[in-house]
Amino acid sequence: MPFVSSDYSPPFLFKIGHFSTIYSGLVRKVNGIIQERERIHLPDGDFLDLDWSFAHRPTNKVIILLHGLEGKA
Repeated sequence: MPFVSSDYSPPFLFKIGHFSTIYSGLVRKVNGIIQERERIHLPDGDFLDLDWSFAHRPTNKVIILLHGLEGKA
């Protein structure tokens, strides 16, 4: 994966990761998105939650965001 440099500097409060998360979840509203959650149960008793978001107008684009994939051996 190539490294892409950027000169972007977020506003002061958005430099704090917790604030960005709270803001986007509670304050920011996005209209026109259909969301569905799919739970996949795994053989070891654990599960994966997949959150699907769809726009009203179909596209051939996809974004995959992964967060917190870790485990203990």
